[in-house]
Amino acid sequence: MWKRDGKIWWMNGERNLGKLLRSLAPVLLVDRYVVATLEGWPHTPPKGLLATIQEPEGLTAVMPVGEAEHLGIDRTLKYRCIRLNVHSSLEAVGLTAAVSSRLARHGISANMLAGAYHDHVLIPECDGERALQALEELSGEAGPFLHESRSPNPSDLYRFEKTGGGSSH
Repeated sequence: MWKRDGKIWWMNGERNLGKLLRSLAPVLLVDRYVVATLEGWPHTPPKGLLATIQEPEGLTAVMPVGEAEHLGIDRTLKYRCIRLNVHSSLEAVGLTAAVSSRLARHGISANMLAGAYHDHVLIPECDGERALQALEELSGEAGPFLHESRSPNPSDLYRFEKTGGGSSH
């Protein structure tokens, strides 16, 4: 819940894993990103900042490559970002596991970021298109597998990922 313009807003989001997977609607963002640790919050925040996380070592920031260059930050490791356009609840169970398992099966590193409305996946720059295709396939396969109104239990999800297909329900 948050307040804006004198109104209270709720971020309900979907919690049912079957509905989430069927509605992933992954989008590969155009920007390339760098993950860097800053000693403190910059006087002017980097434009296009995707995320920040305060850690004991400093402020980790995910920012576009151009902003990193402007700040003199190493740009050796570049990432692409896939936004899952489904409005997921922060309390949903299994979405991160399903997405990261599918990408791992394709040998793609996945770093998940949760927003108030959408989850985001950082992947190595060279794997952007392959990762997008893998997640589109996951979403398409979820339809016949996860047609129930309930979310599957974790063993169903594991069997789905191991075989690449649906259960016998």
